Amino acid sequence: MTKKKIVASVLAATISASSLAVVNAADKVDIDINKEVKDSKSFVFGDFFGPKYNLNDKALQDKLAGLLDSIKLDYYNSETRIKTYDFIIYVDGCEIGISKKTSGGDYYYMTISKKDGPHNFNTYRTRVNLYSEIMKIVNSSNHVSINLEKPNIPDRLEKAGPIEMSVKISEASFGRNENVVLVGKDSIPDALCSASMAGHLYAPILLSDRDRLDEGLLAELNRLHAKNIYILSGEMVISKNVKDDLRAKGYKIYDFSGQDRYETSANIASFMRSDKSYILAGGDHYYDTPSISSYAFEKKLPILLTRKNTMPNVTYNVVDPGSSILAIGGDNTIASGVYSQLAKKNVRINRIAGKDRFDTSARIVKTLYPNAKSYICLSDKYLVKDIVTSVMSVKYQSPLVLEKTPYSFTENRENNLYLVFK
Repeated sequence: MTKKKIVASVLAATISASSLAVVNAADKVDIDINKEVKDSKSFVFGDFFGPKYNLNDKALQDKLAGLLDSIKLDYYNSETRIKTYDFIIYVDGCEIGISKKTSGGDYYYMTISKKDGPHNFNTYRTRVNLYSEIMKIVNSSNHVSINLEKPNIPDRLEKAGPIEMSVKISEASFGRNENVVLVGKDSIPDALCSASMAGHLYAPILLSDRDRLDEGLLAELNRLHAKNIYILSGEMVISKNVKDDLRAKGYKIYDFSGQDRYETSANIASFMRSDKSYILAGGDHYYDTPSISSYAFEKKLPILLTRKNTMPNVTYNVVDPGSSILAIGGDNTIASGVYSQLAKKNVRINRIAGKDRFDTSARIVKTLYPNAKSYICLSDKYLVKDIVTSVMSVKYQSPLVLEKTPYSFTENRENNLYLVFK
């Protein structure tokens, strides 16, 4: 998102979404919604300030068109329109803006704007909660995908708590998905390998409280139409009660948590059955992991964890002779003793290391993404959040990079998204 787009979004956000503006316009415009929808090659919907989705279900597109067409009986005028829509639908020939809240005598408002002229629009009002009715129809469909052609940067992401943040990232990255990776919100060790599992399943990473199911998490599982939940955290981080509650709600639970972070990484790698290719990261000094997590997701590579001086048997035994390993971090993270172990299996080692986590991050990006045009720039203050962002990084083709100070990585600021998690 460019600086101009960000400024425009901020200015628009200051306008009340349900307020109306009077503009000069012609008389009632002849708009056949059913025909507009039928003739359109796409049907895109979403909150005005939020992710946009494709409805890939022609029968439901027609059903929605019929609902919206019925509201045309409540024509208001062609001189007043909603300034900023709460919710918007795009079809090829027009845009349909809808208010979520009532205004002016308990009415909900809808403005239909033809794309062939700035003043070709009609505004309608109704006592029917259009947004609620639309979402009932949309939520019944499994054929919903994320639309990457519209701005999808989550709103107020930087200030969100960990669970809310993971939900926002999921909303901006997926329409529907049967699989979800679930990690404890306060456990960095459990999150270290989550990008590998998420990439293998092509699934979002969501975060959970230890002892209760968060309402926002449940709502996102429902929106995704999730069926399978892959848990990477043990009961000290996600309790048995939470897992039992998820089972009671009909979700299939697959538990990959081990006795420690090393066993968890081994469990995930064994499940993924990679083609003798792995990423090796430090299990004790793990600040390099967020920078490589988007690559692990994209390439579906297991992240194996090691101690600084020796590789635990549980992860060492996963590595097949003749494998290829991309090792991340310098000698303070992975020392020579580990490489001596791996040499016994004739493992080929490629290493990316800098003088510190920030330099390592920059080297990862420049080595693995030399043609990148934009980046998601992160601080190192909340590593779990950083790793969760790997999903969005891949979707938007913007590699993750850790920054010590804002704008220290690149002067190409215009195309970058800066997320400084609190």
